[in-house]
Amino acid sequence: MLSARSHYMNGVGFYENDSIVEACGEYLKTLEIMEEHFEEKEIIGYKARFMALTYNRLADLFSDQFMMEPAIYCGKKALHFCKIEPTSKYGITKILHRIGIQYDKMNNSDSAAYYYKQALAFLPDTNNLL
Repeated sequence: MLSARSHYMNGVGFYENDSIVEACGEYLKTLEIMEEHFEEKEIIGYKARFMALTYNRLADLFSDQFMMEPAIYCGKKALHFCKIEPTSKYGITKILHRIGIQYDKMNNSDSAAYYYKQALAFLPDTNNLL
């Protein structure tokens, strides 16, 4: 876990220095280490949360670069781990909404609408502006 965490922190540093390619490489290395080290059934608790947060970060980076397909892939992976261990009260809703945005960018309005509806269904309250 310490090795994975150090790669993640390196990714943060690269991102802060506007080295997006290096940041993505470090984040992907983090995920590879985690997925190789643990079996699927072992990725629970803080491990699942870490995976969800890392995939979320990659989805954001790909989205910023208008790389919609990798952003959707990472978003779906983040969603998988966030369902195992929620990252916040609105974690699942935010991920679903971001996936919908990516489909909107691709002019795939049917898929976008599906993810937007799913995001609304997972809202834990009814007084949210989303």
